[in-house]
Amino acid sequence: MKRIKIPPYIRSGNPFMSRWQSAVATVARDQIKESNPDIDPEKLKSLVANHPMVLGTNLHVNEFENNGRDLRPEHIQSYLPNSEKKAEIHPIVHAYLSQEHFKKTLELANDPEGFQLKSATAPLIGTPIEFPDSDYAYLQWAKCAVIWGKDGNPIPGPYIDIDDHGGASSNFGVVTIPANSKIAILGDFGTGLNDATTMLIALLEQLDPDIIIHLGDIYYSGTKDECKTYVDTFNTAFKKAGKKVPVFSVPGNHEYYAGGWGFFESVVPMNKNNGFTELNQEASFFALQTDDKNWQFLGMDTGYNSVHNFNIAHPTQVNASYAPWLTFSEASWHQNKLETFTGKTVLLSHHQLFSSHSIINDGKGVTYKSGTDKKSLEYLNHNLLAVFQPYFAKVAAWFWGHEHVLNIFEDNQLGLAKGRLVGNSGYEEWKGEDPYKPTGSSYKDHTPPAELGSSPVSWSGSNFDFLNHGFTMITLNGSNAKADYYQYPVYAPSASIPSNPPKLIPFPFSDPKL
Repeated sequence: MKRIKIPPYIRSGNPFMSRWQSAVATVARDQIKESNPDIDPEKLKSLVANHPMVLGTNLHVNEFENNGRDLRPEHIQSYLPNSEKKAEIHPIVHAYLSQEHFKKTLELANDPEGFQLKSATAPLIGTPIEFPDSDYAYLQWAKCAVIWGKDGNPIPGPYIDIDDHGGASSNFGVVTIPANSKIAILGDFGTGLNDATTMLIALLEQLDPDIIIHLGDIYYSGTKDECKTYVDTFNTAFKKAGKKVPVFSVPGNHEYYAGGWGFFESVVPMNKNNGFTELNQEASFFALQTDDKNWQFLGMDTGYNSVHNFNIAHPTQVNASYAPWLTFSEASWHQNKLETFTGKTVLLSHHQLFSSHSIINDGKGVTYKSGTDKKSLEYLNHNLLAVFQPYFAKVAAWFWGHEHVLNIFEDNQLGLAKGRLVGNSGYEEWKGEDPYKPTGSSYKDHTPPAELGSSPVSWSGSNFDFLNHGFTMITLNGSNAKADYYQYPVYAPSASIPSNPPKLIPFPFSDPKL
């Protein structure tokens, strides 16, 4: 354990663990603000990302999810402070404390009498290890449990059902945008980290988009505070770039880990609150239609039905991997828009239609035609395919996120003209995780491969090669459209926003015609 790399950015697919990460970040932020109430928001983000409790939680999550193991007391003995004087606790010790307090929090949440934590007035766990300020440290972790308890097992958020707003043929959610618009598409942008904000500033200053679309995931779990930070990130970039544009967002799975309340409270009304009353987003899905009726952008909510694999009684077990699906009413609304719109359509979702690198479902509970290749099922979202495949003749492209890379797929797979993965706009992914490693998927990447470059980053005494951030820029021109792709250097989460952001790097691939 001595030589272990402390990962700079880890996100869990377990909603209970993701909410734990949110709670830890909240306690870290409150600690920092208590001693410096007037701290600059950008500096605050940096300090939270580098806080020992946050670093420890990242390590705890990484050890559980990627290495499949628990930390034990003997793993941390060499990191315990040996002085009776006040000493900073090493992140690896905090990783153990995070692990043990998370387990205890889940145990309390399973109490038949309900979650009983009302205040952090006593440690949750015993003291199998002793070190200076251990009582104080245990109380800080107890605060994390209290915060987790407030969001524990949230009632699903206020999903806006089209059946309550005129049904499938309704124009509710339809927004008219100018012809010949320039539309930037981001994916997995909602980290709140400063390098993602820097890329957004560069995008605004160097490419001058008219509209931004985000394909979802606000980390860690889309709490109200995290969704406010997401909105503040855009407003900070708008101020620094001297340009404000409307932003349309669809939710991913992480927004719903805390019930979706923050997304509907802060993100959906973002355009209205920024003065774009004619471009107001009304729900978690939308149809942007150009005023010349040449182009339509359909944003769908795949997040609502994506958080279904976990049970608090067995929070570390995944029962089965079922591909997310749309509510039936929303699916009918999208189909109506495809049937009635005469121009071309671009589909937008957080989750993938198919993947060349990540298993989407295990095929349980679904009957397939005899002779179907099992690998084509594991890497396919058959739920979304059933909704949209009948309309693929009208679909110019489908952009999605969820995986944290830029991936260009071979055209015309399953009858889809173009499938593009844009999930690297804010999440920190490093080459050591080998996200482009070949798998058994039947869905092929573009030949020759178009892969992201990387940036060297020093973090907590270790060196990483991070894959670059990036996004897509779609330029409309009457009935024609092109898509250009861009990369952007990544830097350590502890760094601040530079006064002069680096230049965007064109990706060595483009779609000259959608």
